[in-house]
Amino acid sequence: MPKNVEAVYPLSPLQQGLLFHTLSRPGEPTYFEQIRCVVTGPLDLAAFEQAWNWVVARHPVLRTAFAWQKLREPVQVVGRAVSVPFDWADWRDRTDHAAAWERLLREDREQGFDMARAPLMRLVLRQIADEEHLFVWSHHHILLDGWSFGTVLHEALSCYAALVTDGTPPDLPAPRPFGDFIRYLTDRDPVADTDFWRDYLAGFTAPTRLAVDRGQGVHEGGGDAEVTLSVTLDRETSALVQQNCARLGVSLGALAHAAWARLLGAYSGEDEVLFGSTTAGRPPELAGVEQMVGLFINAVPLRVRIDPTQTVAQWLTEIQRDLFRTQGHQFTGLARVTELSEVERGRPLFETLLSFQNYPLDAGHTESWAGIRLTDYGWSGPTNYPVAVRAFPGDEIMLVLTYYRHRLADETAEAMLDQLRLLVEHLGAAPDRPLGDVPVVAGRHAETILRDWNDTVRPYDLDRTLHGMAERQARLRPAAVAVVAGDGTLTYAELDARANQVAHRLVGLGVRPGDRVGLCTDKSTATVAAMLGVMKAGAAYVPLDPSYPADRIAYMVGDARLRAVVTWGSGTAAMRGASLPLLALEDVGDASTAPVDVDVSPDDVAYVIYTSGSSGRPKGVVLDHRGRVNNIEDYCDRFAMGPDDRTLCVSSLSFDISVCDVFQSLNSGGRLVFPHAGREKDPEHWLDLIAAEGITLWHSAPALMDALLDTVADAGVRPDTLRLAVLDGDWIPLTQPDRVRAASPGVAFVSAGGATELSVDSVTHPVGEVDPAWRSIPYGRPMANQTAYVLDSRMEPAPVGVPGELHLGGVGVAHGYLDRPELTAEKFVPHPWPTRPGERLYRTGDLARFGHDGTIELLGRIDFQVKIRGIRVELGEIEAVLREHPAVSACLVSAATDAAGDRRLVAHVVAEELDAAGLRAWLRERVPEHLVPEAFVRLDRLPLTANGKVNRRDLPAPEFGRRVRATAVTPLETTLATHWAGVLGRDEVDVETSFFDLGGNSLKALRACRVPGLSVPITALYRYPTVRALAEHLGQGRQDRDLLVRLSAADRGSAVICVPYGGGHAGVYQRLADEAGDRLAVYAVRLPGHDDFAEAPRPIDVVAPAVAEAARALGGRPLLVYGHCGGVALATEVARLLERDGADLRGLVVAAAYPPPAGHVPVDPFESVSDVELAEQFAKLGGFTDLSEEDARVIGRLLRHDGDEARRYFQRDLAPLSTSLTCLIGDTDPLTSDHETGWHGWARIATRVRRAVVTGDHYFVRDQPAEVVDQLLSEVAS
Repeated sequence: MPKNVEAVYPLSPLQQGLLFHTLSRPGEPTYFEQIRCVVTGPLDLAAFEQAWNWVVARHPVLRTAFAWQKLREPVQVVGRAVSVPFDWADWRDRTDHAAAWERLLREDREQGFDMARAPLMRLVLRQIADEEHLFVWSHHHILLDGWSFGTVLHEALSCYAALVTDGTPPDLPAPRPFGDFIRYLTDRDPVADTDFWRDYLAGFTAPTRLAVDRGQGVHEGGGDAEVTLSVTLDRETSALVQQNCARLGVSLGALAHAAWARLLGAYSGEDEVLFGSTTAGRPPELAGVEQMVGLFINAVPLRVRIDPTQTVAQWLTEIQRDLFRTQGHQFTGLARVTELSEVERGRPLFETLLSFQNYPLDAGHTESWAGIRLTDYGWSGPTNYPVAVRAFPGDEIMLVLTYYRHRLADETAEAMLDQLRLLVEHLGAAPDRPLGDVPVVAGRHAETILRDWNDTVRPYDLDRTLHGMAERQARLRPAAVAVVAGDGTLTYAELDARANQVAHRLVGLGVRPGDRVGLCTDKSTATVAAMLGVMKAGAAYVPLDPSYPADRIAYMVGDARLRAVVTWGSGTAAMRGASLPLLALEDVGDASTAPVDVDVSPDDVAYVIYTSGSSGRPKGVVLDHRGRVNNIEDYCDRFAMGPDDRTLCVSSLSFDISVCDVFQSLNSGGRLVFPHAGREKDPEHWLDLIAAEGITLWHSAPALMDALLDTVADAGVRPDTLRLAVLDGDWIPLTQPDRVRAASPGVAFVSAGGATELSVDSVTHPVGEVDPAWRSIPYGRPMANQTAYVLDSRMEPAPVGVPGELHLGGVGVAHGYLDRPELTAEKFVPHPWPTRPGERLYRTGDLARFGHDGTIELLGRIDFQVKIRGIRVELGEIEAVLREHPAVSACLVSAATDAAGDRRLVAHVVAEELDAAGLRAWLRERVPEHLVPEAFVRLDRLPLTANGKVNRRDLPAPEFGRRVRATAVTPLETTLATHWAGVLGRDEVDVETSFFDLGGNSLKALRACRVPGLSVPITALYRYPTVRALAEHLGQGRQDRDLLVRLSAADRGSAVICVPYGGGHAGVYQRLADEAGDRLAVYAVRLPGHDDFAEAPRPIDVVAPAVAEAARALGGRPLLVYGHCGGVALATEVARLLERDGADLRGLVVAAAYPPPAGHVPVDPFESVSDVELAEQFAKLGGFTDLSEEDARVIGRLLRHDGDEARRYFQRDLAPLSTSLTCLIGDTDPLTSDHETGWHGWARIATRVRRAVVTGDHYFVRDQPAEVVDQLLSEVAS
């Protein structure tokens, strides 16, 4: 052992992880910690420096460095004599203390530490006044945990005081060295720990994910990607919380864990959560462990069930017990604990971490030490978790949240930290309350969601009735035309008179206030008179569409217990034989035109509309005048409706959009236009009416607008008079706003929504330019005097960005369902935050979330979330992608049950021809395999209800084949299956099983593509890895000769262009693409001669410009370029060309290689070996297996070509790149074992160069794709 080495021993499991992640991110402040404060008083610099060096001499871990190169396992090396760097400067003459100090702290972090050189700490002092210094103590977290930090600081201050007072250090007993703890870990029997963790984690299969998290996994941060926020509880609150914890016999740490669990539950939508918890890691059986200094802590999982019925005290006690249980097994490394869980390999056990720092900065640290005091403490230190929380006890409890900016929005992180503070306060202040009474969204957050975003009060006169609106216009403009229909026109005066006649006749038939009268008519002027006449008589109208089946009409007549039915047109025949009074509108002409003497209140029922019911039987929704008057007034006010407006009503009278059309027109004094009877569903007729009547306002379901637009396209006529298009009642296609504006320039496009059970509409959103990132048109914000809430299953507000059920309220809430008290109670629930007695909310069943600006995003129906073979699937996501296919005009996706009882995805598509194979292949390029439907059903059109909404119940059932071994059906499948069987050494292959699951590898994939008589690109096999999928793809007749091949599901957002390694093909990046998922689009370069051996390889100067040109098709997206081994030269030239062209180039990543020194003669180092021998040498590195001589000859030739090209390229005088360059190294790659110095060769290629080390050998991009994706995402983010 060298003279200056005191000891050498292994690392703890946590230290191993910290060392690896530090080495893999050189140049980043990974686990770099700064403790900063202000030192006041007359500071003796010499004594201060001597005190710190005395502490370093006492504790071996402070003299420790780490060795790892050319070692099987890393070790820590303790030096005998080490001095701490001490940097002092006088800033008393400066005026920029704050800015200069922040700059110094940043530069200190950027400097980092050399892990191979002790000490891994330093001290900096800047004097800013005669008795005031700014002080920062920087160290690497691998040395110390928080407890040790307190010990070190206390000893340094004690020694300083002794030196100043007595001239000598204090006489303290020698502490126990950290090496004793390492030996304790080595000697520990792991059996009990293994059994505990396996049982504790049983049944937990996936990490708890924040619904607001924009990524997945861990270890993606570093550098500027990481942000730290902090908040402090005031002294009074902190004291109360700690007193209540003491009274309950639980620790403040248990409370902190509880608060985070509650927050995590709200942000994940889970009732049981799992997150990381940092444990002290100091075994009590190790004597003197409390005084030891080192990194003892460990991160272990904590599993918490959230039961709202428990009291806070009971819940805290449970969590305290579990913390004790896990601490009994806290010495197992996290990697081992993860192995013992049921979480899928390669996924983290948890993605969030909480650390309770139970080593407060007590009064001892802030008291006077020989005349000096340390105050205004601050801390910073990155972590490798996307979200990490630290809780510090003390007189003022402090909470610190660190997050990756590319994973959480800043607004989200700020809200989460403040909500965590409130939870600590509220849980700690009222331990006897039920847990369910402690909200997550509280304080200003609740005020924003519950009050600010629902501050919709408008001073409309709501003490009015719907028919009163028409009566007012009859007084104001009696001669103006009110209604136009196939049966003629009516002025406002004529309409009012005719309505009075209807009312008189109904009263004569015995209709009394509160009764219900059926309205079974075709659209006509008489229809509007009937609607008004029914309401004038004090009754409510019930629309009965004459086109409905007789059974349905009969059911509604009976269920509504109608007093009478008004008929006109085909409605007369539909009601023939009915056993209740009928009033034919043709027969009311002799009745009085004077008003009837009936008082109607705004709170009386205006109409009952029947909507579909889950039982198959429709249910009647009972709606009053007041709420509808409010909605009509809002529409007229919001869109400046007036007498010059013309409204075309294309919706069924059984759909409440018709209510809006009729009464907004009558209220504004405009003209209402109905299509002629028999042509109500004829888009050509609609287009004619728009031109003839000068229609300005359109309001319908999106499907009806699409029908109009298709007609416009065919006719070549623009509906130029339209000024407003309101689309409502169903999903709006993303393309529809632009289609509408193209057909009618200048039109205002508005998305609206709600439910029949409320006002016609409850939310609106003016749609400007469609954002390419949208997956759906925004739903909007609540309308006047209405409210909208996104609530979880416990009726608590979901945090912003978290999905929940949309609840609507306000003036427009219906009375309920007619004679359905149980259903009414289920769907119309008491308002949790009422503003008036008896206020209720309607549960829509829609899945939605709030954006940070208060805009609601609709995500689908809650009952459209299904699980297919254990994987949660959102049907709307598949529909949104499928609608983008140019041949699909509309679609629905459902989860049908096959004969075996398994749920399987079915796509119902509206298309001229059904090309199931093509659609399936197209989807596979855009979504994961589990989201590709197994059956496709062609429809001429989507089945619609009479209201123009999609009717899922009428979708035809699919036909599923039985699940047996899939055999070839087509000649092409037979050819492929036979060839694959030969390549894989099998008698036969299942045509629906992946080539790689059948035993294929990258070399066998090349052979599998050499099908006699067929051209099969290797990238096609990787993208379509089953015989059936590949045959479907090849059957499209595509040549697949694009130079850039997209391998990932993602087709938007940031993209990486990957150049294959020497002898490799584009398919070698498929695992990288699979790992990237929808986080990063992965494009591989199809190198000539590498995928198809019949082609000749081409030089860099030919391929690079072609790749750069192809990259232009990716638009202005952020780009990375990745090259591996023999591909680094081509990657470098592609990056140079992209940078020259002004592309948004975020970085060049060069892996497993570095350029030869400048002036190096380009000699082939493998000149003396044959092509076959060259391929065999790379095979030993893990690049190829099962090489035949023919394979080896071809691959060797390609390796030589790629190497020669790279060597010639790097001889050029290359201007340095402006973009950042990252050299990625595998920690066990023998070809780059000298990377400590070798990687510096990249400095002549780019001005900003860094190195990162990942796990793996030469081909780590294939074997460790998750780590490479992490590096790429970090590069994009920075």
